[in-house]
Amino acid sequence: MKNQAWSLDENGEPVSRDASDEELENARVIARRRLDKDKADYAMRSCWNCNSAHTHFLEDLNDGFLFVCFSECGRWYYQGIDITIDDE
Repeated sequence: MKNQAWSLDENGEPVSRDASDEELENARVIARRRLDKDKADYAMRSCWNCNSAHTHFLEDLNDGFLFVCFSECGRWYYQGIDITIDDE
């Protein structure tokens, strides 16, 4: 499955689309740089897929919010983009 880029629709509901290769790579590079500088520069939260009350994380996608979902999925997100590298 292709990594998704998430946002809110006009009704405030989360919607996704396939992230482009360019935006996915750019998000991963920024996240890696941040973690290289400070290994603790991320949050542990449940994502909007695992906890529907957390759609507010998608309200301001330009804030540079980097987090890992500690609930069920364990996926990494940066600015609403799923930057997880799946094991294949």
